[in-house]
Amino acid sequence: MFNFQNVKNLIEERGLSQKEVCKAAGISVGTFYSFERIKGPGVDKLERLADVLHCRVDDFLDREVEPTQINVGHKV
Repeated sequence: MFNFQNVKNLIEERGLSQKEVCKAAGISVGTFYSFERIKGPGVDKLERLADVLHCRVDDFLDREVEPTQINVGHKV
């Protein structure tokens, strides 16, 4: 799930302002703050934010990826 706090933390870690990031990503400040109230922005906006912050879209999400084992060529 999208976590707005992760985005704010990355902005702070990069020494940027939210306004600077919004401008560079082509997102209005109002739209940026709406991300906090909704489940999250669309993929296109996430990708733009990730490009500006030099990170992966996954860095905005709250999820733990558990390694899984896939048996290739094994009949079930």
